[in-house]
Amino acid sequence: MARSVASDEEFRENMRPQKVKTSQGEARPTDPPKKKKKKRGLLIFLILTVLLAGAAAALYFTGTLDPLLGRGGEQMTIEEQQAALEAAQQQLDTDKKQLDQRESSLDQRESDLQQKESELEQAQKANMSFSEYRSSLSEDDLASLKQVSMIYAKMDAASAAKVITAMEDHNRAAIIVYDMPAAAAAAVMDAMTPEEAAAMTAILTQ
Repeated sequence: MARSVASDEEFRENMRPQKVKTSQGEARPTDPPKKKKKKRGLLIFLILTVLLAGAAAALYFTGTLDPLLGRGGEQMTIEEQQAALEAAQQQLDTDKKQLDQRESSLDQRESDLQQKESELEQAQKANMSFSEYRSSLSEDDLASLKQVSMIYAKMDAASAAKVITAMEDHNRAAIIVYDMPAAAAAAVMDAMTPEEAAAMTAILTQ
């Protein structure tokens, strides 16, 4: 039994941390191994390396690195950077001039198209009969011509005839005469020359 107790005390003594003396003679436990610290430092180094490599790759592929580096990876001088900026500005001015020219060309084409559409519309109206032309007008146009007709009907017949025969759109002139009261229309027609009265009659009877 005494031997068993002695063995237990010897085992406990061996399991206690070893103490070493410092320069002042004090005893302290021995330091544990530093393997964990070394592994942690290596991991941090690898992470930093990956981050730096990723940042460099991002700058390269986005083109951000190009203005900062010249040929062979050398840094561009101020003069080279200024020349690059001037070249870029010149290219922008050239592109803007070309865009303005294209826009002007498109505006001209649109104007030509509108002119052709107007000419086609006039040609179609010229081939219409008086009733067809009158039916093609909107209610607002007809109402406006009706008001003008009433005004001309109250004018002197000779003055009204002079204004009506001077109108470029003969169909609209005919509508004005058509909307007049019969007596006023007859007086205006009588004030016209025979040629003018014949032309007005031809339009009204189409």
